[in-house]
Amino acid sequence: MKTLTIFRHAKSSWDNADLSDFERPLLPKGIKRTKKSCQWMKENNIIPDLIVSSPAERAKLTAQIIQEQIGSDIKIEFETNMYPGNQDQILEILENTDINCNHLLIIGHNPGITDITNCLTGEENIEWMPTSGFATLFFDTNKWSRIRNKKAQLMHYIEPKGIQKTID
Repeated sequence: MKTLTIFRHAKSSWDNADLSDFERPLLPKGIKRTKKSCQWMKENNIIPDLIVSSPAERAKLTAQIIQEQIGSDIKIEFETNMYPGNQDQILEILENTDINCNHLLIIGHNPGITDITNCLTGEENIEWMPTSGFATLFFDTNKWSRIRNKKAQLMHYIEPKGIQKTID
């Protein structure tokens, strides 16, 4: 059985016009919301074996926050095809994940993150994944290479604004 958590990067800043989209940093609000999501993940035992992230600054920083909050021993890999990461690119990354990884967490950007979630569940339940929002999917297969042919079960869809606990 394989579990996939699809996480959208934290809210980022548009304040510095000299920075490219790739270089945009996180806003304090984004950091706080990501920590809220991480707290929920920890409390509900959503702990990945591996994090694969876009190399964009906002995604890298989000990956580091997740690693710090839920498990410093979780390995992070940065994958160029996650930026901006369309559905086909993300699916290829998933299908090539090491078979020994049972729970993968990916961090990326819209629209790819929303598209891949809806594609893998076979439904369009998610209109637009919010920043620091995530979905956890379960696949009834032992090989990542077979997920294209499996309909995932949506286990959790979490929007940080809906989490009642606050993080300072």
